[in-house]
Amino acid sequence: MIRLWIIALVLVMSAPAVAVQDEEQAKLTPAERQNNLGTQHAARGDFRQAAGAFRRAVDLDPAMTVAHYNLGLALARVRNHKDAAFAFQSTLRLAPRYFDAWFQLGLSLMATDRFGEAASAFEECLSLRRGSSAARFRLGQSYWKAGKWPMVIAQWDSLLNESPDHPSTEVVRQELPRAYYNVGLHHQGRADRGLARQAYEDALRLDASYVPALNNLAILLSEEENYEEAASQFEMALEIDPTHSGAQLGLATALRQSGRLDEAIERYQGLLAESTSDARVYQGLVLAHLQKWDHQGADRWLEQAEAHADPYDVLMLRAYLSEHNEEGERYGEGYDEEGAREVYEEAIRRFPDRPEPHYNIGVIEVRRDRLAEAMGAFDRALSRDPSYLAAQQAMVNCKRIAKQQNYQMLKIK
Repeated sequence: MIRLWIIALVLVMSAPAVAVQDEEQAKLTPAERQNNLGTQHAARGDFRQAAGAFRRAVDLDPAMTVAHYNLGLALARVRNHKDAAFAFQSTLRLAPRYFDAWFQLGLSLMATDRFGEAASAFEECLSLRRGSSAARFRLGQSYWKAGKWPMVIAQWDSLLNESPDHPSTEVVRQELPRAYYNVGLHHQGRADRGLARQAYEDALRLDASYVPALNNLAILLSEEENYEEAASQFEMALEIDPTHSGAQLGLATALRQSGRLDEAIERYQGLLAESTSDARVYQGLVLAHLQKWDHQGADRWLEQAEAHADPYDVLMLRAYLSEHNEEGERYGEGYDEEGAREVYEEAIRRFPDRPEPHYNIGVIEVRRDRLAEAMGAFDRALSRDPSYLAAQQAMVNCKRIAKQQNYQMLKIK
């Protein structure tokens, strides 16, 4: 992540920034003299002494705007951002349209992880100076830290369009692809493939070698059953980053799904050379051998998984294997439904807090048109993980089908 804190210290004196003559010094109030003493300490780099002088100035004259502002700057330089924020807020109570005070307040709020409040401060800055590139950049940063990726994009795209020569744009160009990527992740998690694809393509428009976006575009292609194109996309990602494990696994799986079984097996075995505990690799090897009608090979890899992988993952793999018929088709004719159900029930007994076995039992029930039992299983999955999107969608679909069936029954009567 980019460096956040570059705070310009521009202290304000109570008199012109030239040497003050003795007779002029005598005309200053005690608060003004303390403020100027603080600026002298700051000029020597002694910000703790400076803060002390500014505090005395504020105590002597609570309405002295520049002393509050200077106090905030000095406190920020000694990393006391909490008190600095209070000082800038005091400045703004006296001078609500003080742009620099809003800007420095935003920086101090960000330094104390108060990103929503920081964003409000930088928004104030832009309301006062619409064309402030520095404020727009920082506003984007505050949205970034708050994980508000579309708002980051809106601000930083505007910055690139309005101020392409601003020093911050180099950082923006480096970081924007990640913001688009995170937007894509959000849409992909909600199963909105169209918007996810657009976000990943926007990331690649800014950086054609951004591997996470290349990888996730390939995943979308696999989900759409464009396996050959997905394999090409994974290969592009691996040309840039040969060590990307997600792309390595994705390529092996796309090769298997496109029928290039020997290539897939070779890829999976290469992944096992790096880690022997990844159940997804064993799953791929089991399915690849099933697709080759090599049941002995499939059983051999299942035994390897039982020796090396996590026990829960092994149970899910055993159930997954039961859900495939001899041709390697999931839920295809002749698959071992009862065997799959028994393994899922064993997983529920041994790992009662996991939602996936309940969800998969629900899928089996749906395929048998047992909607009430399916909804019960999906409900049990959601009681363990309310954010489980697949179970949420399955529940909605079951309710829709049940409603249609009830409507048809009413029509028949």
